[in-house]
Amino acid sequence: MKSLYNIIGAILIFTGIISCKDDHATYNSNPTEGLQEVTFKVILPQYTSPDIPKLRSMGAGEQEIKSLDVLVFDVDGSGSETLTYKYSVRSADISQSGNTVTFKSWLKATNSYNVAIVANASEVKNNGSVQLSNVIAGFTEGMTKTAILSALNVRNTSGWLSDYSNSYTAIPMYGEIKNPTVTSGTISNILLKRMLARIDVEVDTNVTDFILEKVHLCNYNTVGMVTPLKNISPLDEVNMSPATVPNIELPGSPQTGVSDAVIYSGNVVVQDIYTFESAAASDNNETSRQNATCLIIEGKYKGQTYFYRVDFTYDNSTSNLSNYMPLLRNYKYEVKIINAADIGYDSANEAFNSYSVISNLKTRIISYDEGEMKDINYNGQYYLAMSDDGVLVEKSGVFLDETGTGYYPSEFTVQTDYPDGIDLSSITVTDQEGSGSTVNWINGLTVSPDFVKGNQKLTINVPVSTMESSEPEDVRVAYINFKAGRLQASFEIIQFKTSLGLTSNCYMVKPGSAPILIPILRAEEGVPGSLSRRNNFEAEYIWTDNANGIGKSGSSVKNAKAYGKSRKALLWVEPGLIEGNAVIAVKNTNDNKIKWSWHMWVTNYEPSGDIMDRNLGALAEGSGTNNTDWWNSHGLFYQWGRKDPFPYFFEKRFDNGTYSQALIYNANGGAPEKVAFDIFSDLVTSIENPILFSRNHDTNSSHRWFGSDGANSWNKGNKKSVYDPSPQGWRVIPDHSRLDASLFTPNSTTWNTNYLTFQLPYLQTGYNAGRTTYTYLDGGFYPGAGGIFFGKNSGEVVHNDTAGIGYYWTATSSGTSMAEVTKISGSEYTPGYASSRSNAFSIRCIKE
Repeated sequence: MKSLYNIIGAILIFTGIISCKDDHATYNSNPTEGLQEVTFKVILPQYTSPDIPKLRSMGAGEQEIKSLDVLVFDVDGSGSETLTYKYSVRSADISQSGNTVTFKSWLKATNSYNVAIVANASEVKNNGSVQLSNVIAGFTEGMTKTAILSALNVRNTSGWLSDYSNSYTAIPMYGEIKNPTVTSGTISNILLKRMLARIDVEVDTNVTDFILEKVHLCNYNTVGMVTPLKNISPLDEVNMSPATVPNIELPGSPQTGVSDAVIYSGNVVVQDIYTFESAAASDNNETSRQNATCLIIEGKYKGQTYFYRVDFTYDNSTSNLSNYMPLLRNYKYEVKIINAADIGYDSANEAFNSYSVISNLKTRIISYDEGEMKDINYNGQYYLAMSDDGVLVEKSGVFLDETGTGYYPSEFTVQTDYPDGIDLSSITVTDQEGSGSTVNWINGLTVSPDFVKGNQKLTINVPVSTMESSEPEDVRVAYINFKAGRLQASFEIIQFKTSLGLTSNCYMVKPGSAPILIPILRAEEGVPGSLSRRNNFEAEYIWTDNANGIGKSGSSVKNAKAYGKSRKALLWVEPGLIEGNAVIAVKNTNDNKIKWSWHMWVTNYEPSGDIMDRNLGALAEGSGTNNTDWWNSHGLFYQWGRKDPFPYFFEKRFDNGTYSQALIYNANGGAPEKVAFDIFSDLVTSIENPILFSRNHDTNSSHRWFGSDGANSWNKGNKKSVYDPSPQGWRVIPDHSRLDASLFTPNSTTWNTNYLTFQLPYLQTGYNAGRTTYTYLDGGFYPGAGGIFFGKNSGEVVHNDTAGIGYYWTATSSGTSMAEVTKISGSEYTPGYASSRSNAFSIRCIKE
């Protein structure tokens, strides 16, 4: 149970994340007068790069949040701040999707206060070897912000643990917001800054006579401050803009020379080197230059190992007397080796002492704040970067964040180190990326140029007109195009007049209802790095259970279309007039691969109660006495852990038990590819093939379709995961106890007639049709729908319901290759039954 510090007269009462069953959360459902419920959205630094996406994508560890400490400060008339409240949130109470972290609280809206957030303090120790979380626990009401910021320091003398698969220390981050504005119950865009700089080293692909072997990090600081520098005015406000000067309030004892260097091995060193901020060396001070934070590059030149010193300078191609860079928090430094002109030194120590000599190893270093520059276009010599690749805009012209649920400033920045800067006369606004017709709904761009250390930065303010209801389409897209020499970049603007759907893998929509917009960013949440800098998206219909296919008057889905090329792109889906199911995917035609797919459940059903009264995808509740209702109650099947459903292979009559083939259809109403099976053991392949039934790569076992133990789960930290196939607000039942408590005799293997009764079709036909509860609000009819199995002996995928058994997945795994189902038959109720994860069974959803 986390600690809660109660301070009399506190401005805030924080409650952590609310979940349906979470012992860690403390939720005050009756707040005191004057408080309002607020959702906080904290934004992590993130960027998208066009080249080598696997290497340059944001590492999982860099975005990991294990703890949050919230500090609330009163502000007096002079700007001086004192602590009035603090609250700790641990991992169980943190909801994280992509680079957005969410938690809820109660907030008093009147007082003047600032809110600061410290992330991952529980992971590190300070300069006095005290756990930083314990330091924060010692902060008391009335402490000055100056004293608190000074105490937020971290000590590390042997290099940051960065091997995420084995040993990783989550990076402390800091963010704050001044006198926050609450909009629709939400405080958005609290930006966090990592306290570390990241250094990546790689060899240009054109270099053929040099092989990187090791990188030595020398002269690094051993103490770093968690927070950036404060502004001069207001007095105690921390500057959250991209850093230009390091915060080295506590200098510590730098590890100078090569004997204490941290050594990283590999022919590419990416997402490994993290270090505290350090000041730039003085160009005219030899001691300062020798002891500046630097790299010793160890590698083979024409087959022989040599050592070369690389200093952090803005241009080291001609002289080591060029301007030195500081190493700044939240910045990424990409060191690319572009030429090996000759041999280096025979030892690391000799190379270290060569600070005054022009190196034979030519490098190119680009640096940028990872929180500010998220889209980097680099041609090997210069870069052109944007603060984002695009933005979503409501019909009123208001900018939204990438999830569409928070607000975003109506400006962005563009930066380049190209000597002649950005050609202002080349800036265009068109309906196609880089060219096309001029659009008239974006007028009067305001461009504010600035120059810093040879980098040109433009701040662009974008006025977007209101989207009228008379517009022929629900979505329109425009591009603001830039050029810097041969470099080109385009900022995408997507405006829409249709409501934006919240993220899920299944959307429940009524027949004939308004179109919905689905954020394609869901693919990036599920598989980080799956979306490139620019994508050519198109909608692809996978299957439907409607014989009319897609787009006809009798279809369940009328139309679907993808809009945009950036990570903000949207899938637009218009429901048809008929109930039914369909799976619609987004494909990137650049590589002709599906990036994500969604289940459209077109139904008039409106769930009530805590558990749905029908299976996921069912078109009827099933308690009637006719074939259609009974058949339509079966719903769809899911392999455990997968997000995409499988349809039935055939229909079965409950009155005589006869079978007929059940068809699924493509967009034209014809048969799509047969539901086949294949051997694959990675998540990406399953997403790219939503209709492909997977079995384990081990022919001796059919239990685990996914090749890695514990991977691809519906349950993440006792919360709904990104792969959960349920609609928004619902999830796969976490464990069988939810059914025990709500429906059945707890942990009973036989029916208790006080809870249940036989369903009429079962008594009529003499075979097991299913079971029902007395109270339909508690879950309704549970049909004996059987399941889809991979026959190990036959080598085929088959459907089997001859025993009339219903299998209902839970989100609980069992061992390394099984998962728990609730097994229901005419004579038996077996909770916690372990079944192979490769089988496909029914799902009954419960409220989140």
